[in-house]
Amino acid sequence: MPYTDIYLVPVKRAQESVYLDQARLAQVVWQDHGALSYVEYRAEDVPGGRVTSLPMAVKLAEDEVLFMGLVTFRDRAHRDEVNVSVFDDPRIQAMMSASAANMQHMIFGGFVSVI
Repeated sequence: MPYTDIYLVPVKRAQESVYLDQARLAQVVWQDHGALSYVEYRAEDVPGGRVTSLPMAVKLAEDEVLFMGLVTFRDRAHRDEVNVSVFDDPRIQAMMSASAANMQHMIFGGFVSVI
């Protein structure tokens, strides 16, 4: 069963096109280093909540939009191996220093497929 990294990240609406360019580059880099797939989603129907919600989890501001990314690998060991290479890649290092996303409010985790 595949292993998937999932992340949620807020992006200023004014920076959305910059973020999408960065996400396209990230897709290329992750797949260059062996990820099976890399997909980005833009939130469309994500309601706020009283106790908990996705917007609350990332402290989404009025002028931000929420993105979710899924990066798929063969297994966790493969993920760990790919990510070491990705984060050593100068394309990602340059992008991270000028990210359009609010990285302080990003949440992420690795998930193993069960069904």
